[in-house]
Amino acid sequence: FKLQVDYHDPFYTGTRLDQIGAHTALLQFGGDVFFSRSTRLEWGLSEDIVVTASPDVVFHLALSVTP
Repeated sequence: FKLQVDYHDPFYTGTRLDQIGAHTALLQFGGDVFFSRSTRLEWGLSEDIVVTASPDVVFHLALSVTP
């Protein structure tokens, strides 16, 4: 299981665009599901804690197969 919180200050100041002049915070969590020694599914979900400053929800899936 993985958990991460990202926060950053606005990229620009003095702008009328709320999206680039706001503080942002994202909560991200997910994990790995191992099907075998060589096959793994990585999954994740990202949710904005500070609304209107970043995408509402983001899904992540990655399938890895090693020889």
